[in-house]
Amino acid sequence: MIVSSTKLNVRNILLYDTSDAALMKDVVGHLVFELRKKGLDGVICQNVAHYRADQQDIRQYIEHATTIICLVSHRIISSDFGFSKHLQRIAAANRLRRTCVLPIVVDDCRWEESPFRIVRPLVANKEPVNAIPLINKQRYIQRIVGEAVDRIQQTLDYERQMLLSWEQAEKENTIESYARFLKKYEYSRYTPLAEQRHDRLVENKLWRTALSKNDVQHLFLYLKDAPMQIHAQKAIGKIVRLKQQPKVTDTKQAMDQVTPV
Repeated sequence: MIVSSTKLNVRNILLYDTSDAALMKDVVGHLVFELRKKGLDGVICQNVAHYRADQQDIRQYIEHATTIICLVSHRIISSDFGFSKHLQRIAAANRLRRTCVLPIVVDDCRWEESPFRIVRPLVANKEPVNAIPLINKQRYIQRIVGEAVDRIQQTLDYERQMLLSWEQAEKENTIESYARFLKKYEYSRYTPLAEQRHDRLVENKLWRTALSKNDVQHLFLYLKDAPMQIHAQKAIGKIVRLKQQPKVTDTKQAMDQVTPV
């Protein structure tokens, strides 16, 4: 079941087990309604009952998802997916603020002992959904979904601000601009590229300085501080050659080395 969006590059993934398919439809019904009111209408539902470790679609969803909503039940926790590296990656992505993970607790499943234990639960989800009397269940789901949508909106606001900061860092393309970005967003989808560009600029600056000064001190500074060590062998070679040059200690020695015409 896929409801896609062309307005925003947003991926909201809902993971569920086959036995919770009816609840999944109820959650998606409320979720799509609330998201569309905010202009955010992207939901991809993924059944993990027959999960395989080499399942590429799960991996792609995890890597590109803005939000992952999971119907957490004893069936999912005890399944192959519940013990998989993919679930560990989901929890890690949430911890690093790369993805917002929202668990909806379906039954009394001791989810606190699963990888979901590091995920901040929804306040409205005080009781497992299946513990709520049928007459009150839809209203209860609606409250849970309302809070989930607020969390999704907060995540998108964070993503937009991060994107603006990244575009500004790219525009300036300086050591300082990438350092500011990394200080503000230590963990993000742009962090590896920001670190790479920052280190490349630092590397180039140190090497240019070492070449222009052409002395042992600045070559050693390059070897000490250059993050990528691209020119390490050249720097060592230059240091060896500089140390092999005869030292002129005073004016008399300098005059003695002048060959008479």
